Amino acid sequence: FRSEIPGIKIIAYDHNRDEVYNFVRPMLSDPQTYDFVDMVGVHWYVSTTEGMVHLDQVHTYWPNKTILATEGCEGPGVALGDWGRGEHYGIDMLQDMRHWVSSWTDWNLFLDEQGGPNHVGNYNDAPIILDTKAQKIHFQIPYYYMGHISRWVLPGARRVGSSPEPRLRTNGLPTQPGPIDVVHAAFTGTNEFGVRETVVVLLNDNDVDVPVQMNLVA
Repeated sequence: FRSEIPGIKIIAYDHNRDEVYNFVRPMLSDPQTYDFVDMVGVHWYVSTTEGMVHLDQVHTYWPNKTILATEGCEGPGVALGDWGRGEHYGIDMLQDMRHWVSSWTDWNLFLDEQGGPNHVGNYNDAPIILDTKAQKIHFQIPYYYMGHISRWVLPGARRVGSSPEPRLRTNGLPTQPGPIDVVHAAFTGTNEFGVRETVVVLLNDNDVDVPVQMNLVA
């Protein structure tokens, strides 16, 4: 197969984060099947509390296997201008990247005003909504969250350590008691001008201002 299509990459699993470790363990623990798997794909349809631990497990045991977030979407239906759905995108992307995920892909780039088309009536939201009746394009809040993170976390960037560890969220709500915090992740890489730089992406999903102090350690 690889000799006939040498550039092919095989993604294993491609489902929810909570079962990823149990699913890929037989394949990646077996020398006969290990080399057939290039990457591990995960979806976001499970809470960040349950899912992130299993991402860490996969990376700990098989650090050479790339983990990709291959599907996520909000729903049901379309909610124009919903900031909560945008925050959910931002939190999930940052938490995924804090736990060894190297890229994040939406399920749909754009959908119509109903959240389709969909062959089983599973209508959902998307970063771009094409209103076929009004002949209008809506750039949704998740579009801007994805755009902001993509603007600063460029191809080839590497996540670097940052602390304290933000509390995990389920649909934007903290799942652990503790002080008010912000979701964050830090990266180092080369910008579009060829200059090495360190960037920190912050997301304050609280209803109050949160002061932030950053100390860079060489």
